[in-house]
Amino acid sequence: MRMTNTTALVGGLLLGLGVVACSTTPGKEVDETGDPGTVDEGVSGTPGAVELDHTVIDFGVLPVGMSASEVVTISNDGGSTLTIDALGLGGSGQFSLTSPEDVEGLELPAGSSVELTVTYTADDETADTDTLDIVTSEGTSTVTLQGNGTLAVPVADIVCPTESDVPTAAPLDGRGSTPGAGASIEDYMWTIVAAPPSSRTADVTDPGRAQTSVFVDVPGTWTMSLEVENDLGQTSAPATCTFDAASMAELHVTLTWDTGNSDLDLHLTRDDALPFELPGDCTYCNPSPDWGSTGSDGNPTLALDNRVGYGPEIIRIGVVEDDSYDVWVHYFDDKGGGLTEATIQVWSGSDLLWEGTGELSGRDMWNVGTYSVADGSFTASAAIPTRWEGNNSCYEPEEPE
Repeated sequence: MRMTNTTALVGGLLLGLGVVACSTTPGKEVDETGDPGTVDEGVSGTPGAVELDHTVIDFGVLPVGMSASEVVTISNDGGSTLTIDALGLGGSGQFSLTSPEDVEGLELPAGSSVELTVTYTADDETADTDTLDIVTSEGTSTVTLQGNGTLAVPVADIVCPTESDVPTAAPLDGRGSTPGAGASIEDYMWTIVAAPPSSRTADVTDPGRAQTSVFVDVPGTWTMSLEVENDLGQTSAPATCTFDAASMAELHVTLTWDTGNSDLDLHLTRDDALPFELPGDCTYCNPSPDWGSTGSDGNPTLALDNRVGYGPEIIRIGVVEDDSYDVWVHYFDDKGGGLTEATIQVWSGSDLLWEGTGELSGRDMWNVGTYSVADGSFTASAAIPTRWEGNNSCYEPEEPE
């Protein structure tokens, strides 16, 4: 058996033809009597035979100005050499052919094949057809070519809430997006364009789905964007929506900080209680104390607790009842974060009452200030963060004898 590989230069590129020729070694056969027989030259008298892997190539719908390519494989399934005399296109202008420059006279031994590349370029919105004629020593074979151009493009459509509570997963809906004529949507691409500076939400919950959500962790203005990509490779212009997030609680306190590997805790106390003193402290070890006479609306809730860094942590009270509430920040565990700047925001509904920062090291406590129920104001404390020498876990003080 003899293997032959040929390579042709096509449009400046090397095209491996993968031509494989198979035959027995020419010579005389000798029968049992010792008389020479005839020369064996393969399958004597069997002609070459053209076999095409495509007789129709449909390029489908392409955006105007874009191109796509397909491969036609010509195989010789006969018993002798097949000669390719010529290749020709009908002349529509939208289809072009990449083939060996010396295609005329190219010989394909039995069992070998060659690949030709046909390219379609959509010039306008009309349907295009053409034919590829392959003229060989055994006759002419034809491949029908068709394609269609389109100016239609995908359009993203986004629905998001007009307003949102905090913290919550705000729904996002892109099901109204359209792919463009003759196409289907392949991918949804959601991004957060703008979020409040204190937010720690980096991305939407599942940015590749038509319906998803974004975790609204802090109050403020949020802007979302959606792009869709169709199966033709077209990407829509971004669609955006903006909504305001505001706490529905009368008192809403947010803690964020600027280091990872650090565990800072937010505390909200009443009745002059100290941090960790029960039942007057709402914090990680007492996240939902029973303070309110009006039921759950009057009880504080640790709505978010963060142990790995950056925050946020949130404590909120739906309806305030006591005379005042004190806000504290404790650097509970330094896991390598080191000196950390903590930021506190105090909200009442959509109103930001106060915002400030303090620098803490491990085990420091910061007495941030006091919220007054009487006038709905917040007054910052003059105290600076200092090392906390009190309890570091929740406890109930002993009753005096």
